[in-house]
Amino acid sequence: MKMSFKILAFFFIITIPLFFAGVVWQANRYNSVSNAVTRLEEDQELWVNASKRLIAGGASYASAARIEQLAKAMNLKKIPPENIIQVKIYEGK
Repeated sequence: MKMSFKILAFFFIITIPLFFAGVVWQANRYNSVSNAVTRLEEDQELWVNASKRLIAGGASYASAARIEQLAKAMNLKKIPPENIIQVKIYEGK
């Protein structure tokens, strides 16, 4: 009986520090992954904001008022609707 108590005590003496080492290792991994996720979220926010600015800038260039302003600067005139020809191309099967 004394032998089984010694084995049990030895088992706990060895496993408890291993358990705490595992907890510390897991906490360290969690912190590193959490920091990586935070950096990625910050990068994503920067990309989203840059994308929004580019879309807004593109919309201002494509606005009718901007196009009309550029056309006037280049002395372009509107073509009457009766002078416009539309060509449709159909794919044959």
